[in-house]
Amino acid sequence: MGRAIEIGQREQLISLKEANHSLCAISRQLDLPYSTVRNLSALYKRQGHLSVGYDKCGPLQPRSDALMQRASLWLKRHHPDWGAPLIRLRLAERCGP
Repeated sequence: MGRAIEIGQREQLISLKEANHSLCAISRQLDLPYSTVRNLSALYKRQGHLSVGYDKCGPLQPRSDALMQRASLWLKRHHPDWGAPLIRLRLAERCGP
């Protein structure tokens, strides 16, 4: 999995590109993969500004609804010897899959 490129490094990449450095030279100078430099350069050319898409990271919605989560936690508290598969089975029997 790739790492996030900080905004300062992105700005440096764009300033080097505007100074007519090649993508390969920028890649070596900033110690970034060539594909990252190429993609960020194309993104800047397309959008006209630098942006970081941290808001697009992570899940878009919860994996389960709040009621099912509360019910599973309640069952675990009252039946500490039950594991997740049994709790899931009991909830499915009662509420449906």
